[in-house]
Amino acid sequence: MHQQQTSFDIVSFSAGEHWLGTQAKEKVIINAIGTSDDLLIAEIDSYKVISVRYTRRKLLVDRFTASVA
Repeated sequence: MHQQQTSFDIVSFSAGEHWLGTQAKEKVIINAIGTSDDLLIAEIDSYKVISVRYTRRKLLVDRFTASVA
């Protein structure tokens, strides 16, 4: 998925600002908008995948109560 990135003025992007995905794409800061699942599905045939593991995040309340116990 390597694409040559167009040159841009680094000063205009180094001010600590942030952008939504669509804005970042318009400014050519990113190449595409998608999820990690989208990337895996798009690239699965190009690589030898050994394993994919999904871990469900704990609920916020469970994270706090686990640290108290």
